[in-house]
Amino acid sequence: MVFALIFELRNPPYGVREGVIPLLLAAGIKAFPTASAIRWRGDFVDDVLPSIIEDIARTPEEYVLDVIEVSAREKTYLEGVLELFKTDDVEPSSEGDLLRACMDAVLDWRHALPPAVSNSRFLSSEAKAFERACESPDPVRLFFDELPRLVGQRLGHCRKLLAGVEKIRDELAGIEVLFQEEAIQALNQTLVARGVSNGKGLREQAACWAGHFPKTFGR
Repeated sequence: MVFALIFELRNPPYGVREGVIPLLLAAGIKAFPTASAIRWRGDFVDDVLPSIIEDIARTPEEYVLDVIEVSAREKTYLEGVLELFKTDDVEPSSEGDLLRACMDAVLDWRHALPPAVSNSRFLSSEAKAFERACESPDPVRLFFDELPRLVGQRLGHCRKLLAGVEKIRDELAGIEVLFQEEAIQALNQTLVARGVSNGKGLREQAACWAGHFPKTFGR
């Protein structure tokens, strides 16, 4: 798609000079911030720097531009995703801004998750797949392909789709509490196995265990 565009610009009747093409590309991306994704050799380009624009002009055959025409239902869906993951008030001014705002909100939310979440055995396959998908942040694939597939709902079924996304979010967000509960249970079992009586709670058991040490211990 990018190659065909630049080929057309270079040839009659346009005959645009090579040095002008990067400027036209940058102006087009800036003027029409639609829901789109630029990929280089299949990998999503998350930051469109001036050097990327220049490279597109030099080697357009290595780039693909995906442009998504967002329907009213899909816009409602994206607004719902943003509401689920955002941490501050964001008011996107266009469809492209909305897609980027959703991606930024999801990445900020994921960054706050415990590092061990990736290897947790307590997560469902859907939650694990969503967490892995966030490692390569391609908003078009994530929101229009991956999430509907993981939830098992079409893009048109906005309410059910968002409910499924919320379920995955809550499962991942709750993993820290689950880690704490597992750690408490493991410590509780260890203390009981060491002959410490099973008191009212972990704190009482730990105090009982610590009472076996002489007062001079650790000085």
